[in-house]
Amino acid sequence: MESRFLCSGAWPVLSVALRSLSVPAEVTVEQLCGAEIELLVSALRDWYPALAVGEEAVLLSRDFYLTEVALAGGSQAIADHSVLVVVGKAGGHLACCLVLEAEEQGRALLGRMTVVSPTVYGKGFGALCAQIVAAVGQAMGAERASALAELDNHGSRKALEGAGFVLSGMMPASDRKQHRDGTLRYVAEAIYVHPLVPIEHRILPLAPHLSNRSAAVFHLLFGDHSSSAVALPEVQSLPLRSQASSSFHIEVSQSRAGCWPTVQILSARSDAQPVLKVRQLRRTELATYSRCLRAWNPTLVGSNRESLLHHAAYASNTAFDGEIQDLDKRPLSIWILEESEVPVGICTLSYVASRASMDIVVCAIAPTSNSANVSELFHCLLASLAKALGIIRISGFVSLRNREGQQLYEKLGLQLLGIIPTADRYGLGDRMVYGMDALFGRSLVPHQDCHLPSLEKAPPRLAALTQFMCEQGTLAVVPPRSSHAAEESVCGQLQRS
Repeated sequence: MESRFLCSGAWPVLSVALRSLSVPAEVTVEQLCGAEIELLVSALRDWYPALAVGEEAVLLSRDFYLTEVALAGGSQAIADHSVLVVVGKAGGHLACCLVLEAEEQGRALLGRMTVVSPTVYGKGFGALCAQIVAAVGQAMGAERASALAELDNHGSRKALEGAGFVLSGMMPASDRKQHRDGTLRYVAEAIYVHPLVPIEHRILPLAPHLSNRSAAVFHLLFGDHSSSAVALPEVQSLPLRSQASSSFHIEVSQSRAGCWPTVQILSARSDAQPVLKVRQLRRTELATYSRCLRAWNPTLVGSNRESLLHHAAYASNTAFDGEIQDLDKRPLSIWILEESEVPVGICTLSYVASRASMDIVVCAIAPTSNSANVSELFHCLLASLAKALGIIRISGFVSLRNREGQQLYEKLGLQLLGIIPTADRYGLGDRMVYGMDALFGRSLVPHQDCHLPSLEKAPPRLAALTQFMCEQGTLAVVPPRSSHAAEESVCGQLQRS
């Protein structure tokens, strides 16, 4: 069954995509051309000096635009250039820049960055950029558009909400900014999503399919709070255990930098029988992997993630046991957990160098296994790999149709960061419907390296979500850093948190 909302595979003609927008006569909106790259980079440095130390510092590199961006007059195929840069001009001069990125082969659109010239603050350019994100997503056939906004950037949040975006979660340590004391601090950003699929094709999750935590956050984000204050979900914090308190100890080693580590279990409880073993999957075992994944996570079948069940998804990008382990060439790695040589768990990971993060592509365990032992061993695996690779964030999605998957991610020590509308596409009877995914993750950045702004003026839903993240341990109010405070590594924080 095919979705009726198919992406064309190419960036839309901007003038066509934006024809329904009301753009002031003195303002022009254009696709970036090669001749203006240097001018834009120079403008970005002037408009937003902090960009040089942030997560998007790549926007100051000319090579980025030449290799990643679909420039005017060049190839518009998303497969060739997944990024589109839109510039707004006032009186013929650059006034704003909007960076868009196609995800999931164009089925989702991310408003990656918006920068507005201080000379035109308050003149509606932020709101215009938010509208452009939604309009381009609609024109290209995307199922949803999304964007991030810093928690204390009230103007950005207001612009997104005015363009139809809804608060859907929070991403910790998603950007870096220079703090007033001169240090660089990681900051969290609110996640906003604009569902582009008509409402008659969307479907809400069923209560029996939600974990207690998922149900609480769903109500916080999407419940009707018109007649009362937004209530904070009452759920117990789930700390990330250290290996010292674990029944298992994993030793990780790397033959050289820039490659997937080797993993070995050194010890386990004497009563943890039969013996558990974790190892990298061999290419010849893909059929077994697909069969187990299909049985352990049936929500994949007929969904937008069904490709994970097919060998082609792993043909050239996966580091199989005994093959190339280079992270730049093989960013995926499949780990299989066995109990007396029988598979009882699968965890497929993706290393994302640009974000220094590790995505859980899929994780599932056999219903007949000792789930406590299996989830504990996978927890140790994630902690050990993150330490070896210098990861600052782990994240992964799971369908809100999959209660067992939500509970597994919680047992892995991950925190519920948000609920993403229209991210779960699947067949229901003779039609295609769009449900929701839960976004789980964890920041591995030490709390003293983070900054949480005051949210006294934040709307109730955002304030409640922020408080919930603090209760989970996702965010923390950080006291001023002492000049004599000892530096703490990201990896050490993971092991001790």
